[in-house]
Amino acid sequence: MENLFETLVAKLHKGIVSFVFRKKDGTKRHACGTLYGIGHTIKGTSKHQQCSYTLAYYDIDCKG
Repeated sequence: MENLFETLVAKLHKGIVSFVFRKKDGTKRHACGTLYGIGHTIKGTSKHQQCSYTLAYYDIDCKG
């Protein structure tokens, strides 16, 4: 499973990726997102505590 996560992160850093994930309430959600060129969208200086299996990404459809 970790290899799949690492593969997704690597692809997100290269461009837009379409993927499905399970939300906190257990439902599945389709998303198109990226980690490429999003530095200008990040605001604030606080660090968020993340566990190893969560990922913040830029949602193309929601523009955020």
